[in-house]
Amino acid sequence: MFAAHAADPFSVVLDPMKSISFSWTSAALVARAKDVTRREWNDEYADRFEKDEVIKATDRQVRFGGKLLGLIRLTAKPYWESEALMPDRDYAGEGYEWLDAHPWLKPKSWQGVDLKAKFEYDRRVGETVCVVRFAIEEMFAQPCPRCDFQQYDRGTCGMCDSRGFIFMEQLT
Repeated sequence: MFAAHAADPFSVVLDPMKSISFSWTSAALVARAKDVTRREWNDEYADRFEKDEVIKATDRQVRFGGKLLGLIRLTAKPYWESEALMPDRDYAGEGYEWLDAHPWLKPKSWQGVDLKAKFEYDRRVGETVCVVRFAIEEMFAQPCPRCDFQQYDRGTCGMCDSRGFIFMEQLT
């Protein structure tokens, strides 16, 4: 299914399957607490994605060395919507509720940011963005069994990275 790079069997660089980077919300995705993302895509790019298509979920863009977190299946064709129309449930669906409950796992740029307040601000501004709804098919990254998303200096246990993730290739 995946074309692996010789030096890294979990490389996603050579694989033609489409991917979406979840860099800022990777922890929520790995915790299976995310099922929607909003993107500032152009029409041409958004049109490449279809309902029921399986997409790679990565921790950063592939061209910047992204690692495969898992696979997601699009539950709807991506569509354009004003953020003013975001349903209340999307605070949780974006992974924000989970990240607010686990603030030590927020990216540095979101440290100290109340994501509920950010969500409400985005609704008030009402920018039109591309909405991508999905279900998690398979997760290859997982929380470190020693850290288990607990609040302390992740990565110091010797098993996981600084976000508390273990990638499948580390388990073999």
